[in-house]
Amino acid sequence: FLLGDKVTESDLRLFPTISRFDACYATLFRCGRKLINSHYPNLSKWRVNLALLPGVSDTIDVAAAARSYYSSLFPLNPSGIIPAPPEQVPLPLSSSSISTEIDAADGDLVEAGLAFSFSSSSSSSS
Repeated sequence: FLLGDKVTESDLRLFPTISRFDACYATLFRCGRKLINSHYPNLSKWRVNLALLPGVSDTIDVAAAARSYYSSLFPLNPSGIIPAPPEQVPLPLSSSSISTEIDAADGDLVEAGLAFSFSSSSSSSS
């Protein structure tokens, strides 16, 4: 974890931000050119390990956060278009208890049972 072998308040406060960064902050707020999942493997591993703790993954809905940010922040996104999220990059994890697989039913990346699906109820093709 961030400060050793025990979960701290810092871990719990950073978790939602790191979980939403690639789908929301990186593009909407233009927070740099690098993404957590593809450029920061240690943060990606930390996020997955923390999410594996009982009840933690239930506290975040990345798809709902992305819909909310892109639809409610009119000055930053006047068109209201919700972009496709960045692709999830499989992590080279060292722990055998964490697995990465592709869900064949809908093509979403599933990391240790945590689905990162970004389907929205309002989609349009141009």
